[in-house]
Amino acid sequence: MNEEDKKELMNEFKKGDGAKRLDLWDYALSQQVIWEQIIVEMQNIAREQGVDKELEKLMDDFMIEPEDKFIDIKRYLLTEFKWKVDPMKKSQFIIRGIPIEDDKKLGDILNAFLPDEVITLKEV
Repeated sequence: MNEEDKKELMNEFKKGDGAKRLDLWDYALSQQVIWEQIIVEMQNIAREQGVDKELEKLMDDFMIEPEDKFIDIKRYLLTEFKWKVDPMKKSQFIIRGIPIEDDKKLGDILNAFLPDEVITLKEV
């Protein structure tokens, strides 16, 4: 669904009667379930590919401390992994839809998210 589709759906919801709104609400909830399943599958694939383990290994190999900031490994992540984003466009590392700020401590990222979640790169 692109932005135009979203706008059209919201307009239909605003103009709809009770039954129409209920149908649109049910549709949105079913889409949410589908996307949650997709996210889980993506996390499993990334975990199988070892992206989260690579981050821990990186910390050991390069003697990075948990107090170091995410920006300290950002360039490495960009160059060492094959991300499906256009390198000419602005992108943001995220975990479960939450952007990772450059000043976030690596130890906090590992403790809060990994290995249960995965880091992904998204065009913004």
